[in-house]
Amino acid sequence: MFNGHYAEDKILLLSVGRISPEKNFDFLVQVLKRFPRAFLCIVGGGPYKESLEPLFPSEQTHFMGFLQGQELANAYASADYFI
Repeated sequence: MFNGHYAEDKILLLSVGRISPEKNFDFLVQVLKRFPRAFLCIVGGGPYKESLEPLFPSEQTHFMGFLQGQELANAYASADYFI
């Protein structure tokens, strides 16, 4: 889930849902700036994904796409915080 950026001191944040402007993903960019040890996995897809990806630091973010079933359950189980 860390997309090659794993470190033992990282805190794994997870966001799951449709990626669209009304979800206020810009707030999550600010969270990452404030907490450099945080790593964010974003699960889902939507119309805002392509314009949103460049706003997030690649060393702190991984867009995982749409997951379901056991893969989604594993993502939830791996996260330290759901945001």
